[in-house]
Amino acid sequence: MSLTKQTLTIDFRSQSILMILIVVDLFTKHLALDHLMNQSVNLIPGWVSFHLAFNHGTAFSLLSQSAPIWHTILTLLNALTIIGLTWWLFRYQTHTTLRRWSLLLLISGGCGNFFNRWLHDYVVDFIALSVHNHNLFVCNVADIYITFGLLMLLYDQYMTHE
Repeated sequence: MSLTKQTLTIDFRSQSILMILIVVDLFTKHLALDHLMNQSVNLIPGWVSFHLAFNHGTAFSLLSQSAPIWHTILTLLNALTIIGLTWWLFRYQTHTTLRRWSLLLLISGGCGNFFNRWLHDYVVDFIALSVHNHNLFVCNVADIYITFGLLMLLYDQYMTHE
């Protein structure tokens, strides 16, 4: 089976969007480390504040108290997921616009958290969400990318019946 030029074509616009999204995430984490080390900032009192947290686990700090091998496994799973989603994005050029954007958000969010976990053994979280002063969770821009990307992908899959 020969590879055609179309299967080897990598969409420059998608690459650019990925890079921009990853840089935005890493830059906001850098800003959080620089400006929130000893303080919190209320953006919308009772709802949204900026508060620095270090997540050594996965979503909602799951596995944060686990043995170091679990951190290695988590990092490897993160990398494999990024590779798989990237292959899906660039291998098939017939994505709907919604699916393309969902994959871009999932990949960039995964990359942002992967780089943090790989370099520091933790992910920088700083967006604290609450409901009437009842703390829900602390997340970051990459987590928002992943959440919206997953919701968009599920909606796209449902709407296209694939």
